[in-house]
Amino acid sequence: MITNFADLLKEFTKKEIDFLDSQNIKHTPTIGNMYEGLAHELVKKSIPPEWGLKVTNGFITNKKGALSNQIDCMLVVGAGEKIPYTDSYKFDIDNVLAVLEIKKNLYSAELSEAYENLRSVYGVFQPKEINETLLDNSYKSVFNEHPPTQNEFKNFPYWKDQIYRVLAFECMLPVRIALGYHGFSKESNLRKSFVNYIESNLHKKGFGPNSLPNLIISDTFSIVKLNGMPYSVPIKDNKKYWHILASYSGNPLVLLLELLWTKLTYHFGFMIPGFSNDLNIEILKPLLKAKAIESLGWEYVELEANEKELSSFELSTSWKPVEIDNL
Repeated sequence: MITNFADLLKEFTKKEIDFLDSQNIKHTPTIGNMYEGLAHELVKKSIPPEWGLKVTNGFITNKKGALSNQIDCMLVVGAGEKIPYTDSYKFDIDNVLAVLEIKKNLYSAELSEAYENLRSVYGVFQPKEINETLLDNSYKSVFNEHPPTQNEFKNFPYWKDQIYRVLAFECMLPVRIALGYHGFSKESNLRKSFVNYIESNLHKKGFGPNSLPNLIISDTFSIVKLNGMPYSVPIKDNKKYWHILASYSGNPLVLLLELLWTKLTYHFGFMIPGFSNDLNIEILKPLLKAKAIESLGWEYVELEANEKELSSFELSTSWKPVEIDNL
């Protein structure tokens, strides 16, 4: 179901983008409002209307009164505070499920701006009660083992302890997405641009795993975080590296739906109808792996691939049950 729905959303979005692109408007704020409005409509069409969720823009706050940067699109629950004489709202971060930073064009310059805005969401984050089921399932998908007991966790090596803590924070944070309607013409260019941006900010605060966006969409290409919510690559490397980012060249709205629906499923405690019926598995191409090193911080390693290598991948495969011998 999710693939078919994503295809419908893609057709809707393409038609509306063509319409917006044809408008003879030069006023930059108005152009921004048009493309943000399209994103609001896209998110509204992505969620069950009966769940009472709201799509708006504005700012995210916390119990201490701190504010994020201006947010183009927020998927929220509950009541927010309307900002006087505007259509924007302030929402407590506990009521924000997802945020989107919207760009008509998303190239290297816009990538930096989008990252900074999404990072401001992490800046107002305050720990809250963790969804233990989500954390357990995320842990199992990343480590390919059962979650630790409290005693086992106390004896974790540093590299494993730090990944576990990142996953715990990911469970509590809103999904953070950068959406660019136009962008890079090659998957390799998007990959290289993002890696270059990270490299240019080494040893600066705000570039650890939790600060990385969950999804970056640049036209038809995307980069997704492998935090087990739902995507992951199990850690098998004896050097203890965690594959944290991967790229994708298929319909990026499949990834967007997977991230949003996973968040909603665990938040509300029941499945969106048809979510679990899709047997397609997206084939992701590893981009960045990470390892926590005590007293040094996070080490990132780029997994390079040229355009020919990237293009050789299939977009998806079908899930099949594991064959077992007869007993």
